[in-house]
Amino acid sequence: MIRKILESVGPSYEIWKLNKQTLEDNVDIREKVLLSITGKTNGGVLPEKIRTSKEYQEANKNFKKAFKELQDFNKKSPKEFQKRFRKETRGY
Repeated sequence: MIRKILESVGPSYEIWKLNKQTLEDNVDIREKVLLSITGKTNGGVLPEKIRTSKEYQEANKNFKKAFKELQDFNKKSPKEFQKRFRKETRGY
């Protein structure tokens, strides 16, 4: 999937940026779903009852998949686009 996205980007920075934002938004949504299930935890340790629930396992699987897609996209992205994006977001 990531390869198809990057091939469709071609030389266009704006399309690359939209794809990156879409993937980041997907990660954020999945993270919010996961946190809605877990709530606040003491020191990051989840009770086994939550960890073993089907709802948590499904949400965790979806989050990890979305995060991996973003990682793969970033790994395979053109360095020029990444540098330009950093300059825009950091304001240098």
